[in-house]
Amino acid sequence: MVAYYLKEYYDTGRPSPTTALRLIGRGIGSILVRGPLIRRVFRTARAKITIDGDPWLEGDFASILGSNVEQLGFGVRPFVHCDSQNGAFHAIAIRGSAAAVVSALPGMRLGRPLPPKTYPDCVAKKMVIEAEEPIDYMVDGDLHSCGPKLTVETGPRVKIIVK
Repeated sequence: MVAYYLKEYYDTGRPSPTTALRLIGRGIGSILVRGPLIRRVFRTARAKITIDGDPWLEGDFASILGSNVEQLGFGVRPFVHCDSQNGAFHAIAIRGSAAAVVSALPGMRLGRPLPPKTYPDCVAKKMVIEAEEPIDYMVDGDLHSCGPKLTVETGPRVKIIVK
């Protein structure tokens, strides 16, 4: 879902906070009429997720997220546990409908934990996603694709020294 939203956002040719808000507004309208925009952005895929070598979740997901920074972008902060364990990241699976995701946005803007039934989450050092089809994903705003298996894991800590 996040990668598909960013594709729509970049395809406008005018990336900006205003464009992002307009696209969210168009998406909400598209939810109400079951329009083509929401069908392009909000698609589910069947996957199996392993966390740190142990089975975690299996089923249909709209998105699977992982981050070691609190903010997803545009002030949305779903990763409330991103710094709870050194060398790990916060993983969130999205199982709800498009309307459920939109209704959760105000809480995400405030940095509140998400309801665990619709948004199961955990802290992980390594997450392996095995899907039934190729995976589209985003890293730091850049869109990528890979085969049906994606491994996400933390790397070495980087120190930045400013003189």
